[in-house]
Amino acid sequence: MKFNRNRFWQLATAVLVFFLVVSVSPEARLAGLLIETLGLEFFLYLFQIQILIVLASIYSLTRPYILRVNTFFERIDPYYFVPTRKMVKTCPSILVHSVPFLVGGYLIVFLGISAYA
Repeated sequence: MKFNRNRFWQLATAVLVFFLVVSVSPEARLAGLLIETLGLEFFLYLFQIQILIVLASIYSLTRPYILRVNTFFERIDPYYFVPTRKMVKTCPSILVHSVPFLVGGYLIVFLGISAYA
């Protein structure tokens, strides 16, 4: 049986609208009518756009603090750096260096290398 994407969205819309219309709260009934009018796929796109806008605003607000933390870790941990995308493509295991204190902790714990040697 071949998967029909259009049929899937029609069925999902019908189930969701039925659930919202049968529910008791009038706000849910209005949401059901809105979803029926716009279509479930378009409604989910609008919802995803709202989530992306909220995440982008949170990122823009916290970016200065993230950069301060990054410079702090770069000063303290000699093995810490944030690799570029090109570096990750050539050697994916280099992502280990972007986790603070992971490489240094590995060297100290597993290899027995002293931090003062």
